[in-house]
Amino acid sequence: VHKLVELYKESSEEWSRKAKELEGVIKALETHLAQVETDYKDKLEKEVSARIQVEKEAEDSKVKLERCEAEIESLRKENELSLLPLSSFSTDRLMVSSESNEIVEANSMIVPKVPVGVSGTALAASLLRDGWSLAKMYAKYQEAVDALRHEQMGRREAEAVLQRADIKRQERDYQLAQKEIDDLQEQMNVRTAVRCAWMVIQDKIISRFCIFHA
Repeated sequence: VHKLVELYKESSEEWSRKAKELEGVIKALETHLAQVETDYKDKLEKEVSARIQVEKEAEDSKVKLERCEAEIESLRKENELSLLPLSSFSTDRLMVSSESNEIVEANSMIVPKVPVGVSGTALAASLLRDGWSLAKMYAKYQEAVDALRHEQMGRREAEAVLQRADIKRQERDYQLAQKEIDDLQEQMNVRTAVRCAWMVIQDKIISRFCIFHA
């Protein structure tokens, strides 16, 4: 009987030692899993925030693109209605901006550069003395107006192209952010499943240890 008691005592001590070791391992794993889960949650929150920001930027870009397309359409309509009656050319007051002057110069001086505020009548009289006819003056004036509007339309079309490229880039960023979110969510689910499995194993070990001592 004494020998059986000693064997039981030694076996009990061995089981107690192994149970403590397993308990330490399980606690370490639980701590590690909890830290990993926290890290993944932080990453997930950041990715969700980034996706929301990309969605906002994409929406802003679409609004800008619509505005540019509307301006382009408006300029096209203005070009269609830009032909002025010849009679209005000699009586209207000519106000030449710095922008139109640059375009005039860039087009090999379609019409002479005129000081701001010079009346159409004075300009016409000066050009008539130089041998210009009213028809020629009107034609050159119309060329300058067309060149200005063409430059404005070209600028708006370039802005629209840039906006479309920006929208495509944002769509790619959104898809990438969504993929990152899906991957993080899947990894979190796996970590949670592993943690639950370890908790089940821990309960089984403790239950068997208690039965053995009982």
